Amino acid sequence: MDEEKLIDLAVDAGEIMLKSGGEIHRVEDTMTRIMSTAGSDSEPEAVVFPTGIFASMNGKKGKLTKVKRLEQGNTDLTRLDRVNTLSRKFVSGEFTLGEAMQDMERIKKIPSVTNFMFVLGICMTCLFFTLMFEGNSKDGFTSMLTGIVLGITMLFLSTKNISYFISRFLCGAVLTIVALIFYTYNICSEYDKVIIGCLMPLVPGVTITTALRDVLNGDFISGVSRVAEATLVAVAAAGGVGIILKLWAGM
Repeated sequence: MDEEKLIDLAVDAGEIMLKSGGEIHRVEDTMTRIMSTAGSDSEPEAVVFPTGIFASMNGKKGKLTKVKRLEQGNTDLTRLDRVNTLSRKFVSGEFTLGEAMQDMERIKKIPSVTNFMFVLGICMTCLFFTLMFEGNSKDGFTSMLTGIVLGITMLFLSTKNISYFISRFLCGAVLTIVALIFYTYNICSEYDKVIIGCLMPLVPGVTITTALRDVLNGDFISGVSRVAEATLVAVAAAGGVGIILKLWAGM
């Protein structure tokens, strides 16, 4: 077995899982299981942080080590499931190394959701959360329109080389401006219900959940860093809303 390709496969699997929202201990376990197929003397080790992956194993020519720096990812349960399936099939012997590498390349090419579906998802999320927070039909309709603007803004900012936190700050500001414009023209009844409902797509719920699971599994460095990330994102979005409301109240 080609140990270099094997460690590449393990790191690729770990990268996709981590970027797609997987917990640290699950990523490390998957990588270790993949590398352990080289034999009982391979001594596989995997250390994973939110921003980097370290993998090591014994090969025929000595110790093999690979380090991979990770960028910001997006939750993608389809890719997460596909990598889990690939890992199980490879470890159980259903896939050869070559077949696993080919399947990994196919997983990398899985397209993300279309822009239309993304905006539609944001729109529906805003609608139902506004109704859940006891907004009326006018507020729900307004939140849908605001959600469309929010979704387009998020897509636009994702193409720009700006900080993720600044992006969320701007999104919070934009949705508040749009909601207040609709309220000024009496299109909605309560702008606060619209703003709260439209803020929900910006809440880092998956990050918070994953962070808590990391902490409970003893991965304190990763857990605390993810909690810090989620807190900063939430504060940024709330800050964008708060500043616009303060300016509007002073007009």
